[in-house]
Amino acid sequence: LAEKLRAAHGRNEFRSLMLVAESRFLGILKSCLDEQTRKSLVATLDREYHQKSSSELSRHLEKYLLTA
Repeated sequence: LAEKLRAAHGRNEFRSLMLVAESRFLGILKSCLDEQTRKSLVATLDREYHQKSSSELSRHLEKYLLTA
């Protein structure tokens, strides 16, 4: 995943990045990110949302996206 994010960042597919994951995985992922991709991080949330529907997830994360 870190490599996919690095490649996407290199292709300018995003300018800012928000990561949402279970805390242990989030820590591992952040440690695997290259410096340039890490600099694009605007927010991280160590939460599990795997049981929420897409619409529930969108509504919940909207407040974070508006401030990022």
